[in-house]
Amino acid sequence: MDDSAKSAAVSYTLPRYNELPDIGLYMDQVIVLADRFLTPIFGGEPVLTASMVNNYVKQKLLAPPCKKRYSREHVARLLVICVLKQVLSIPEISHLMTVMFTGVDFPEAYDEWCCMQEHAFQELSRAHCSPAKLAAISVAGKSLFQNLSES
Repeated sequence: MDDSAKSAAVSYTLPRYNELPDIGLYMDQVIVLADRFLTPIFGGEPVLTASMVNNYVKQKLLAPPCKKRYSREHVARLLVICVLKQVLSIPEISHLMTVMFTGVDFPEAYDEWCCMQEHAFQELSRAHCSPAKLAAISVAGKSLFQNLSES
């Protein structure tokens, strides 16, 4: 990771719930928004596609849109899914989202999740991790998650 990428990772912030649009968005708008928010941490590859969103709805990770429009909560949940899918499977994401967001104030829980992610990005960028170290951290995190989920 070069110095400019490290600097971007250290200063990167995810949008807070109240910073997300409070109007219904169409699929194309949601995809553009997700790419805008997540490209700085995941690079130039498309982060989200229409077929991915449709699959998340089919798999019940995401509620269906209302009259083809996606709400602020839809966008927030999609951002969580996009970040988590980098290291977790869909069933693992489903389980984790149920644990994180059931029976709590969603906007508050989402904002707390954003803070945790930003802290993790900052710690990793300060650790001067090589790709091998990042892969090891990812595997260790996934293993820990699976062990916690089974207990």
